Parts: sequence; C-alpha cells; structure tokens
Amino acid sequence: MPINFILDSLSNTNYHKSMGVIDTHFEGEDYVIYDSTITDKNLDYICVIGTNGYPSFNIDFPLRNKHTTLPPINEDDSQQIPKILVDKYHDGFKICFVFFTTDESDCPEAPQILADYADYLGIKQKHFYLSTGNSLLEQRKQLYNVDVNVNSNNCIPRVMSGTMDKETSYPFTKEREKLFQCYNNMAKQWRFAIYTFFNKENLLDKVDLSLLGHKNLLKERPEFFRNVLDTRVWDEWFKIGMNSIQNKICLKSKFENFEFMNNGPQHSLTYQHNLYKHAYINVVTETQFYWEGVEHITEKSIQPFFFYQIPIIIATPNHIKNMKEKWGLDFFDDIVNHSYDSIEDSVLRFHKITKEILRLSKMENEIRKFVIDNQDRFEKNKEIIRQIRYSKSDEDFWKNIKYIK
Repeated sequence: MPINFILDSLSNTNYHKSMGVIDTHFEGEDYVIYDSTITDKNLDYICVIGTNGYPSFNIDFPLRNKHTTLPPINEDDSQQIPKILVDKYHDGFKICFVFFTTDESDCPEAPQILADYADYLGIKQKHFYLSTGNSLLEQRKQLYNVDVNVNSNNCIPRVMSGTMDKETSYPFTKEREKLFQCYNNMAKQWRFAIYTFFNKENLLDKVDLSLLGHKNLLKERPEFFRNVLDTRVWDEWFKIGMNSIQNKICLKSKFENFEFMNNGPQHSLTYQHNLYKHAYINVVTETQFYWEGVEHITEKSIQPFFFYQIPIIIATPNHIKNMKEKWGLDFFDDIVNHSYDSIEDSVLRFHKITKEILRLSKMENEIRKFVIDNQDRFEKNKEIIRQIRYSKSDEDFWKNIKYIK
C-alpha cells in the first residue's frame, strides 16, 4: 500500500522543504502526493506543512492572541490547514497533520500553541504532529499536558555531518596561528556581546573574530544587551562595540576569502577552506541563548569537534550536558571549566563564560601542548560527529506517523 501525503499550496507549506523530507525519509518507497481534493475515505493521509521559520509563529488562528509573546504574522509566512481539509476531517477522512521546521527550534510554547490550534479546529490533538530542532520538545509537551505528538529532529547535525565529511579531508593541525576562533553571523545580543568582549579585553591578537551581521546593529541601543549583560554595563559595552564596528575591527575573518552569506550561508565553502585549522579553541555562539525550555543544537556546536578544536559554547543551559549524553563527546573538562553550562540565569552564564575565556587567554602554551598531546581524543570526537550522518531518528519519526481513532 502506498503512503498518502497531502501537500497543498492553500496551507502555504514550503513545498521544497515538504517534498524534501518525504524524498529523504521515504526514498525507494511507494507514495502518492495529493492536494486537498482527496476523495477516498478508506485511505490514511498525512498532511505535511513545512516552514523555514517557527511553525508556532506562522499559524494563523484567533486563539494565538492569548500567547502575548508571539510577533505579528508576516502575511507571506501565514499558515493554516485549508478549510476544505478541516471539513473533510470532520466528514470522516483519516488525516494526520504534521507541522515542521528542519532549521529552527521554535518557541518554548510551541506544543501548547499547536494544541490550541487543534482545539480551535475541533481536530483531536493526537492527530497533530510537531517536529522542530528543540531538543526539549517532549519536556515542553509534558509541561503543558497536551496530546500533540512531538519530535525533536536531528536534521541540522545529521545533514551538516555529511556535508563536513564530504567536503573535507584535512588532517590534524598541530601549530595554529590563533588561540581562539569566534565567528558570528546573524546579529543577536550574545554575539554582539562576545564580539565586544574580545575588543574590550584587548584579545584581538589571540582571536580569529567576525561579526558578519554588524550592519543590522547600527540602529540598536544599549538595551540590546538585555538578557546577556548586567544593566550597569550596557552603556560602556555598547560604546565599545559600536566603536569597534565603526572602525571596522574584525568584522570578517582574515582567513575568509569568499562571501559566506552569498545566497544563504555557504557552509560547504567554510569546510572546503577549513577555516577551523587556525585556532585551538572555538567559542561558539549558538542560535539560542536565553529562551527557557529551548535547546537547539546546530552545526555551530558540532563543527569544533569535527575540526579538532576545543569548544566553548554560548547557548541555553545544559546544552553541553545534553550533547555529552546524546553523543558521548569529549569536552576536555581537564583543561576547560564548563561549569557555566549549568547556570540558569543568562546574564550570570555569559559572565562565567567570559571569565573562563580570560583564564584560558593566559594559558596559550599549555593549551597548545594539550592539543598536541591529546590528538587521539580529538580524532575520536571527529569520528563521533562523522557518524551522526547515519542517524535514523528522524526517519523513524516520519515512518511512525499513524492515524489512530
């Protein structure tokens, strides 16, 4: 029996993304693609609604107004289950509805918002599925006590693991020009803050630094540092950071001789040119930092391990703890103090990270020796990342979607 998918432009699904997950996880299997004009009540259907952004931000229904943190919907991004499908569902058609993003974590309230949408439409919550990059989705589902099915997808690590392995064949580098590497693209508070920190502490000679999204900061004010810095230092740090931008200090890595943001992030070029061989420690600025109930492990977190670096990760609490549990990675706790990882308060966590970077900045010879003496540990980390490409967890999720009365 073929698997029956519904992809309909009326839902405003990202057709490329939706077909992509079907082609990826059902390759070689018999499936049929329908739009909303289904006619056979005897069949089971899976309606796929994908987005590049946050599904919960894009779902357009009156009850979303009770979630006061949601931004206004961009008309081009607005998504809904087509009324014709809702009517067919109530007429007895067996349909499951899958909302997903392969690129983002979505907001902490996503399971509750999706449950509210199901209730609004009169669709059983158990016929709704949500798949995002938030590793804490199941916890959030339990917190809100909803029946929506959730999947913390592994898409970014899985795909980027394969890309790294395909695009590179570089050996372990013993001698490196910089102690730290810290690449920042899209302008976010913690990225501007760590860029400012390296400038403020006169560490520029030790760091391969970038802030590609600096133009988006030019209209910001000191309050931009909320949730990252103590209010007492906002003005001082903002002045230092903006002066550094205006003076064009370390806005782009000197090793990057291509345009990273040319028609989207050019990760394959970053890997081909091996921009990671120049530094011992990679200070990673992840996609999320202060959202409670969200953990998003992207390519940023796994790159240091593939390219023989020591990681420091600026992310939400317990990000490192969960990466250890998930994959068994070596974070080199015998030379780096990752105790910042368990600090819930985002301002205190950022402060603890900067203190650790300052400590390490005075240990350049020790770190160089440590890296050379522990090559086998770095090689083991690389192999762990290489194996992520073979993960079947997302395929298992998609193949276990079932309409249950």
